[in-house]
Amino acid sequence: MVEDFVMDNSFRDWALRRRVAQTAFWELWVDQHPEKYEVIKEARQIILILYNQFSYEIDQEVEARWEEVCN
Repeated sequence: MVEDFVMDNSFRDWALRRRVAQTAFWELWVDQHPEKYEVIKEARQIILILYNQFSYEIDQEVEARWEEVCN
């Protein structure tokens, strides 16, 4: 299920390209499970959307705190 991949820390690290160590595992896994391609694709898109949404909010919060400290 898509949710299983989205909730998996290792998969999220791979989707966000955070850890090189995860790359080989997940690329091999995807190659060995072509029937899961659409599920993997959807899960990765969800992760990227969520990451982009929350990273923007975090950046805004950091910026606001920085302004408080500097002023």
